[in-house]
Amino acid sequence: MKNFWLISLLTPILFGCANSNLDSPTYQSSPSEQFCKELKRNIIFNRTSSLNLGTASATQREQMIHLYEKHGCNKLEHTSK
Repeated sequence: MKNFWLISLLTPILFGCANSNLDSPTYQSSPSEQFCKELKRNIIFNRTSSLNLGTASATQREQMIHLYEKHGCNKLEHTSK
C-alpha cells in the first residue's frame, strides 16, 4: 500500500518535470559567449581562472579587461538580452 501512495505522489512530479524540459528550448551558447562569460566572471571575482582560486594581479586584471573589450564582450552582452 505504501508503494502505491509513493508512486501516485511521484508520478505527477516526474512527468511534470519531464514535460517542462521538453517544452523549453535549449540554448547553446557560442564559444565566444562562453569566453566572454568566463572573462567577466574572472574580472568580477578578481581571479585568474576558474581552476585557480588565487587573486589576479593588477596587470592580469588589466589584461583581462583589455581582452574583454578586444573581443567585443560588451556588445555581445547587450545583444544577448
